[in-house]
Amino acid sequence: MEREIKFRAKLKVKLGELPIGSWVYFTLKEPYYNGLIDWDTLGQFTGKLDSNLKDIYSDDILKTCDGICLVIWNKQFASFSLSRNRWLFDHFFGEALESEESDVIGNRFDNHELLLN
Repeated sequence: MEREIKFRAKLKVKLGELPIGSWVYFTLKEPYYNGLIDWDTLGQFTGKLDSNLKDIYSDDILKTCDGICLVIWNKQFASFSLSRNRWLFDHFFGEALESEESDVIGNRFDNHELLLN
C-alpha cells in the first residue's frame, strides 16, 4: 500500500485567481510552491480521516465527544499527536480517541479562538 503524502499551506502571494491567504493543497509529485507559500502555515496530512471522511492535517482543530483537540507534530516521538487543555500530556490517535470519532472544525490559523475554551 502506497502512503499518501500531502501538504497544505496558505499563499503569501496572489496566484492566478487565488488571493493571498488562500489554502493550497499539494503532494510531493506536484509543482513545488517555494516562494509562494507561508511556511509557518505548512501542514502535513496525517493519513487519518474524520467522521465525515475529511482529511486531517497537522494544526487542525478537532471536535470530539470530550471536547476540542489540536493536531500537532510530536518531534520527540516523530508522530502526530492530539493536544488538549486539561490533559497532562499529548496523546496519539488511537490512544485517546480514533480519528473517526472526531470532526475537523477548523485550524489554528483561521480559527484559533476555538482553542480558548
